Amino acid sequence: MPATSTAPTPTTTSTSTPIRAEHGCRSLSECDLGVAQRLALMALRHGGFVRDLPAGSFVGDTTEERAYGDYLLVLLRRYGGADFDEEKVLTVFADHPLLLAPADPEHVTHDCPVCGSPALFTTARGTVCDDCAERVRCSSGHLVAGTSADAWGHFAAYHVDGHGEECHSVTDSGVCWIDDCECVMEETRTGGVVVEVLAAP
Repeated sequence: MPATSTAPTPTTTSTSTPIRAEHGCRSLSECDLGVAQRLALMALRHGGFVRDLPAGSFVGDTTEERAYGDYLLVLLRRYGGADFDEEKVLTVFADHPLLLAPADPEHVTHDCPVCGSPALFTTARGTVCDDCAERVRCSSGHLVAGTSADAWGHFAAYHVDGHGEECHSVTDSGVCWIDDCECVMEETRTGGVVVEVLAAP
């Protein structure tokens, strides 16, 4: 975020993936990080979000830095996994140097329309966060995940709670559900898959 016997990994919003350094510097320390990056690291330590941290956590802690920090937090959780490991987080920063860039007002989050957690990309209907995207089900109640089937696109959805069979109803219509919230799963213009809410729960 292919028709095989292995269910694809659930995918949510698609974003341009920061370029991985071929020879990443693995000796980064917290002192090498900017304000937004340090805020994201602190939020990971506390198991929450940047927006929940006390104001003025660092010198230079501004609204813009906080917004970018939550954007970075979503990406760090994608790259580093759910369990916090400070060394792993610093390695992710080192291997993806674009994550060390200064705050960018175009790279922010919005509230997930299902649970309120930070989600990437604001759209007319509202993309869901990564955690909610992993709870997407088809009309038959099966967990589903979407993927671009090949390099030319061709979106397809698959059951992830079985043997990876294609879910034709979601592939054909995109309509899926998170709890009682009707959503649509579809391919983005830049590749990858997005889950958006059709109507408020």
